[in-house]
Amino acid sequence: MIMEKMRPWQWHGACGTASRVERACRASCAPGGGFTLIELIIVMSIVAILMVAMGFEFVGWRGKYNAESDIKKIYVTLSNARVRSIQIKSVHFANLPIANSVVYNVYIDNSPYPDGNGELDTSADKIVDDLSGEVLYDILAQERHFGFTRSGLVFNGSGVIDDPVWIRIVHPDGHELYADIDCIELMSTRINLGQFDTDLSTCVAK
Repeated sequence: MIMEKMRPWQWHGACGTASRVERACRASCAPGGGFTLIELIIVMSIVAILMVAMGFEFVGWRGKYNAESDIKKIYVTLSNARVRSIQIKSVHFANLPIANSVVYNVYIDNSPYPDGNGELDTSADKIVDDLSGEVLYDILAQERHFGFTRSGLVFNGSGVIDDPVWIRIVHPDGHELYADIDCIELMSTRINLGQFDTDLSTCVAK
């Protein structure tokens, strides 16, 4: 090759005057070597775009995971409340405050002792499940047929609720959570996990 026949001190001149030789030794002739400023800017821009995209994807994944985790916790506690009400033949209340709804408790009706009076008394009835602080997102409970917002559920001594209800996990800021499971459908004798259908405004059991 031409480069092999030339002395090192001749490379610069050759690269500057002969186009064919310049193409052969461009890497050696480049002042300082390495990347140019434009190349660095392009690479940094691509890295920044990728980081932003990954950040949005992580936030979306975390919201989906938290929503599904919340609804499964509620599902377990409601299932336990129903089973317990059947076992001991006692009324159980699931308290779902409309405001600050992350405060979520299940009570057994034992005030006045021992069988209670069929009404929730948060100062006297015994808490059997306490999820305060464990549910990250807001809880919205509505009657299945009429859409009235509910602040609580009642399981009678046979584990039956009076009106069909669905419970939905919602983001406090109203953001879409895109969770595969984000609601619970409570029928008189069944509790099903599901995905909320915004078009139909109801929980579709999975």
